[in-house]
Amino acid sequence: MKEAISEQSSDNKLETKVLEDKLEKLEASIKPMKKMKKQCKVQGAIQARKWVNGFAAIILGQFAFSQYGTYVIYSWDIIEPITCAFSMSDVFLGFTFWMVTKQPWTIYGLNSYFSSKIFMK
Repeated sequence: MKEAISEQSSDNKLETKVLEDKLEKLEASIKPMKKMKKQCKVQGAIQARKWVNGFAAIILGQFAFSQYGTYVIYSWDIIEPITCAFSMSDVFLGFTFWMVTKQPWTIYGLNSYFSSKIFMK
């Protein structure tokens, strides 16, 4: 009885060793893919940050123009339709992004979209 248990125990140890070796090989084989995925996330975050900064610059420019136009160049009666067009264009951009990418119009949505886009290349 003791011999059978001892033999079964050694078989289990051998099987465990074989499985651990296979696991190490699998982890070693996916290590480059994990590194590539991490690089894609970083590049996606950088590209998303560029887009977010670009959109922020556009919105800041719209705000600056509406203030300058209202108080320096023209009056509110002239600037009001222009600010309405600015607002509608911003909404259109966000809606178009959502329709094309199925991602929310947020920093996380932009990051997710560009990360996956770079990863697929």
